[in-house]
Amino acid sequence: MSYLDRIIYVDEKGNRSVHLDYSILSTFSTCKEKARLAYVLHLAPKVEERPLSYGSAIHAGLSALDTTGDVEKAVEAFIAKLQEVGSALPVEIENAAKERRSIERGSYVIRAYAERWSSDPYEQAYSADGKPLAEIGFSIFLREFQGIPIMLSGKIDDIKKSKVDGQLYNWERKTSTGSVYSVLANTRPNHQITTYDFAVKTLLGLKLSGTALDAIYISDRLPAPKKGGWFTYGIDIEKDFGREFTVRSETDIEEFLFDLDLQVTEFLQWASGDLRRWTRNAPTACSMYGGCKFKAGGGRTGLCNTNLNQNVIETEYEVKPWHPWALEGKKET
Repeated sequence: MSYLDRIIYVDEKGNRSVHLDYSILSTFSTCKEKARLAYVLHLAPKVEERPLSYGSAIHAGLSALDTTGDVEKAVEAFIAKLQEVGSALPVEIENAAKERRSIERGSYVIRAYAERWSSDPYEQAYSADGKPLAEIGFSIFLREFQGIPIMLSGKIDDIKKSKVDGQLYNWERKTSTGSVYSVLANTRPNHQITTYDFAVKTLLGLKLSGTALDAIYISDRLPAPKKGGWFTYGIDIEKDFGREFTVRSETDIEEFLFDLDLQVTEFLQWASGDLRRWTRNAPTACSMYGGCKFKAGGGRTGLCNTNLNQNVIETEYEVKPWHPWALEGKKET
């Protein structure tokens, strides 16, 4: 059996398809073996990853802020997301600079974000039937491979409208332990942003004036009550939040699709083979984005550290299929 068999999705009608998203292709470009373990074998640590749960919970909270305008409901959505994923985050901000993520810190980040952009001239955009244009799953047909439809899938976080001129903007939020400025410096070229720009225009037929990259710094700053204000909670309201706007032209989209086709082709070529493992980009990829989940750390022995020891797979990891297209409100073309 080739790896391709592991990533073919069969719907209730028996239709087969392969779904690729930005995360899969980006991981594949970074480290092929990590992509194989995570998105082909679908392995995930049994012990929850703090960075992932914290980031997704912050996104859920801010999405609720967009649609309700209520800060307390946003905090409730943040906590509800943590409960949904079974998060093991500490409750309080600990007296150690290394602790960036806690329920307490996250709730203050959401409140501070709301204050930082309280005079924001942008509001939630809605569809003709009154539904918020947020959390929109999509699947776009790219081409066939061995008779199987290959789909570009993912999720559009949010679309906002300018209160000044009514123009629409795709809204992409990024949480990062790097500086806000380092995030905002990577608006173009940026295949993730271009993917969502392409999806909005292709599926929804909307005219976008651009994309807002909304950066949120995940700080390890200790509370400083003597400084007052948001410093009391370890937050610098001016430096911890930033925003940059970027535009995609038709040429940008064409060049993105050129890159995408090459990436998809290479991924499918590897997936259609039966190598016992794929190329590891070590140690470069091992410490990126807070560290690889297949490396030792966080109570894990680590798959790569033990050269894919089967006992480690069985004791430390579980199978969690990745379905980026399985979202409410999914659109297809």
